[in-house]
Amino acid sequence: MREDAVLWIEAFGYAGTGFTILAYSMRRLIPLRIVAILSSASFLVYAGLIGSAPLALMEVVVLPINAWRLVELLRPPPARASRLSGLFPR
Repeated sequence: MREDAVLWIEAFGYAGTGFTILAYSMRRLIPLRIVAILSSASFLVYAGLIGSAPLALMEVVVLPINAWRLVELLRPPPARASRLSGLFPR
């Protein structure tokens, strides 16, 4: 394999590492989930390129969890009924 190809492969691994470190340092959940998704995507590409089934398996599990949690965070909260709403019929 050419040396420049190896550097590109390793770049995905380093990107995943950087995104993971960044995610661990975040306080707000929405940016954390976005960065965690980027981390998983980077590591998934890296795992595919180096042929690491355990790493790919972990990212295939973690990525949809982070995506689902992000969707939950972005979804507007359900409207709450007032305690008095049942007292006055429409």
